[in-house]
Amino acid sequence: MEKSYIGDIPNTHIRDFQRKRLYQAEERCGFWNTLDVLSIEEIEELVIRISSWAETPVPKLIADGHNFVYATKNCIVLPYPITKTLPYILHEMSHVINYNSDNADHHGKYFASTYLQVVKEFAGPRAYIELKRSFKNLNVKHLTTEKAHSII
Repeated sequence: MEKSYIGDIPNTHIRDFQRKRLYQAEERCGFWNTLDVLSIEEIEELVIRISSWAETPVPKLIADGHNFVYATKNCIVLPYPITKTLPYILHEMSHVINYNSDNADHHGKYFASTYLQVVKEFAGPRAYIELKRSFKNLNVKHLTTEKAHSII
């Protein structure tokens, strides 16, 4: 069977059952239409801020030379200009945080919960509410806010 992931990630045996719904939920959010391309310096500073906030190691930033956007425990790959934007960075950094936790689940409820908290902190309450509402409308599983705080 061909693997469906790139790089060294934990829990590759866990089925990524809600990836499509989570992507659809993102597409329905206005902040995903705000695609201002950041400089490498701005991306590095944001990655450091998010890592510090989440108390996870700062991942290596790979900005060129790849065909896919992805993250592992210790790297974030953003090869195209559109991926060097706040929404993509928040999504991929949520993977870094999730993969450095005890509950690594790709796009599952722990990832979705981490992602909501990252969006709330770094994109603001309006983006958080919009994403949370979109998750609800598309039945994207996530933890309640109280439980989510305990995983970050």
